[in-house]
Amino acid sequence: MTEKNIFLLLTCFVIFSTLPLISCGEGENCSETLPDDTGFSFRLVGNNQENLIGSWGATYNSDKVFFTQEDGTLVNLTIPENGHISFIIPDYPSKLTNEEQTKIFYLKLPDLQGNPNRDIDTLKFEYLFNAYDCPSIWYDYFKVYYNDSLYHNAGYIDYFDFLKK
Repeated sequence: MTEKNIFLLLTCFVIFSTLPLISCGEGENCSETLPDDTGFSFRLVGNNQENLIGSWGATYNSDKVFFTQEDGTLVNLTIPENGHISFIIPDYPSKLTNEEQTKIFYLKLPDLQGNPNRDIDTLKFEYLFNAYDCPSIWYDYFKVYYNDSLYHNAGYIDYFDFLKK
């Protein structure tokens, strides 16, 4: 092999091995990549940590509880007997920027007679993605609010008990 061929081979190797780093820098081409952590689960609890959503003996029957996005779109989920509500927070981060993202969800609870949407609680998530090492995406910070009270302000967390007052 000539020196020219070795040089060309090494040049091609360097270009192709660094191409993924260049193409995903600053989150530019990470639109099909989800963050490393995406799911969130919660329960609604009373003062004694009793589960308020469930099938039997709970304050709110899980069949009459609805969970929607801010625009009113129903989040497709099944609330199990234990009342743990699990869902995906971010959409595909098609606009990975250095700007804070906010997602708002509404937990629509029935009144004691079972009439829907009589008590609406708000869950708000504020977060900032760090996509500099695409395809690995994580949260620079992750804030969780329940009815305007800040419950969490640190790194990503995937589960919380919210106290219904």
